[in-house]
Amino acid sequence: MLGFSRHDVKVAALAIVMMLVMPGLQPTPRVPDTSYRANPSTLQQHVEYFDRNRDGVISLPETFESLNRLGFNWWGNFYRAPFINWGLTMGLYVKGFPPLSLSSLISPAFWNHLLSFDFQLRVPIQTIHQTIHPSDSGVYDKNGQFNEAKFERLMSFDKAGKGGINRCEMTRFIKANNNPPDVPGNIGSKFEWFNVFEILHDDKGVMSREKLLKMYNGSVFEEIERAVAAKKGIQTVRTSAMKNDA
Repeated sequence: MLGFSRHDVKVAALAIVMMLVMPGLQPTPRVPDTSYRANPSTLQQHVEYFDRNRDGVISLPETFESLNRLGFNWWGNFYRAPFINWGLTMGLYVKGFPPLSLSSLISPAFWNHLLSFDFQLRVPIQTIHQTIHPSDSGVYDKNGQFNEAKFERLMSFDKAGKGGINRCEMTRFIKANNNPPDVPGNIGSKFEWFNVFEILHDDKGVMSREKLLKMYNGSVFEEIERAVAAKKGIQTVRTSAMKNDA
C-alpha cells in the first residue's frame, strides 16, 4: 500500500482517531492562562511557537500544524504530534499527584487529580517547566530558565572546535545525560534531539552554536518556518506571539 507497512498504517490510523475523537472525551474545558507572558521563562518562549491561537495551551492539532510548518514529513507528523503532546501531558499529570501515602490515597485531592487526565492532550504553557525530567540536559533549570553553564557543557562535546555539534557528538551528549531509572525521559530526550537535529543541521551535518541558542529561546522556529514557506512559495504572516502580546 504505497510502500507503507501495516504497522505504519495502524500508527497513522490511531493518531487520526486521537486527533478527531479525543476532543469529545474531556467534559471540563481547560481555562486558558496567559499570565506567564508578563515574565516568560526561556522554556515558555521555546514552546510558545507551537501555541498557534495564543491561548496559553498547546493542543494536538496545533502541534501537528507547527511540525508541518517546520518542514517535517507530513506523514511522520501523525505520530510525532501525539507522541510530543502525550509525553508532556503525562509528565504534568504524574507530577500533579500529591506524595503517595495512606492518607493521600483517601484524600479527595488524590482522586480528583486521578480523574483529571486531559484526554485531549493539551499542554498548558504556564506549567511547562514541570515537564522537565531527570534525563534532561539541564540547559533549562527547574524553573525553565536558561542555564549558560549547562549550555557550555553541551558545546564542550564539539571536540573539533567547529562551532557546533554533529550527529555523533549529539548522541554522546544524550548518552551522557542518560538516567537509567528515567526510562520515559530517556526515550523522550532521544526523540526530541533527533527531531531537533533534522531541522537544525546544515549541509555539513552540524548544528551551530547560534542555531542551538535560538532553539532554546524558540526564535529559530519562526526562521525555519519562513525558510520552508519561501521554498514552497507560500507566504507566512505569523510573528512572535510574545512580541504581539507585549
